Amino acid sequence: LSKSDFELLTKVADYHDLGKYTTRTPNPKHPEYDIYAGHENVSSIYALALGESAQVQQLVRYHMLAHSFNHADTTDTSEKAQTSQHASSEGLIERYQLSGETVRLLTLFSKADSLGRRTDV
Repeated sequence: LSKSDFELLTKVADYHDLGKYTTRTPNPKHPEYDIYAGHENVSSIYALALGESAQVQQLVRYHMLAHSFNHADTTDTSEKAQTSQHASSEGLIERYQLSGETVRLLTLFSKADSLGRRTDV
């Protein structure tokens, strides 16, 4: 991880979940978990309002997409499942017109975010 990547992703980490405060709603099916629909959009607006770069805003806005294409079901190793997961990832990348560099950074961030998740609370 380069110094510039580290500094950029640190800024993304600072903002990526700020929107959870304003988007939190109870989950009627699982009361022990809340729903934070759209928190990534609110978080990116905070980054915009506080003068962060367009790159930081974009990475914050799309950080949840990376969880979709980085953490596909690895238990199903059938060729059909792997092809479907790859197509899904490619579809998201194409739909949101993400550059290779953006995908690289989102992948790094997603891995770090997943590793930093507390499971004991």
